[in-house]
Amino acid sequence: MERELFAAARDVAKLCRESGALPIINDRADMAALLDAGLHVGQDDLSPRDARKVTGGEAVIGLSSHSAAQLAAAAGEPVDYVALGPIFATASKRQTDPAVGLQEIRLCRGLTEKPLVAIGGITLENVAGVWSAGADRLRSSAACCPRRPARGRCANGWSSGLRRRGRWLAITRRAVWQ
Repeated sequence: MERELFAAARDVAKLCRESGALPIINDRADMAALLDAGLHVGQDDLSPRDARKVTGGEAVIGLSSHSAAQLAAAAGEPVDYVALGPIFATASKRQTDPAVGLQEIRLCRGLTEKPLVAIGGITLENVAGVWSAGADRLRSSAACCPRRPARGRCANGWSSGLRRRGRWLAITRRAVWQ
């Protein structure tokens, strides 16, 4: 299982690099270091300080937060961005914290100078509100990889919308974030 996961992460990291994107691995500092990729950790994962020891000083590291208090605590952590969410209810995770809503983005925007990444339940229908609330970037599994995608709609809709906005797009399947 571990070898299969690493092989898949290596393949996706290669695709990311070929398209000019930085791969970001979820939770696995060891894989991020081996793949020369960024790392995203959650509140219950390896601490950002310990993750930095594994990945090195140049790796991009992000940290999940689920409240203004957690986000404010991240100010003293050696992270490059802070994720906030879930913004809306999401089906892409088995266990999730309660949705925080757009108002929490507005509140948290003023608490950090680090890039604020909105996560959780973001779709083509609600993404405009996420941007206007103050998110710098976003991550969406459901919008890009829905269970029943409309042929061509997801990738094309997100790609064209993000080119106009000049923002990052995150596509994840629990292992790699872009």
